[in-house]
Amino acid sequence: MTNVVDFPQPMGLTSGDHFAMHRDKVSANSLLRVWRERAALRKILAQDLLPGPDSVLEDAGWTREAAQAEARKPFWRG
Repeated sequence: MTNVVDFPQPMGLTSGDHFAMHRDKVSANSLLRVWRERAALRKILAQDLLPGPDSVLEDAGWTREAAQAEARKPFWRG
């Protein structure tokens, strides 16, 4: 016969708290992914597209002014 042992819960946390912790972890991972994507985009704008002619920016769907403004933003700003 097999004994069933309940999995211990950390002190003071309910199962609802575990869901909230998981949700917060997913949200943090999503935020980090967005920040990495923004940083990569802004690096491409600053190093690759802005030094080129306006036609290159236009092909990518940017005006020079919009690309400069976006490239100047820190990664945490939307």
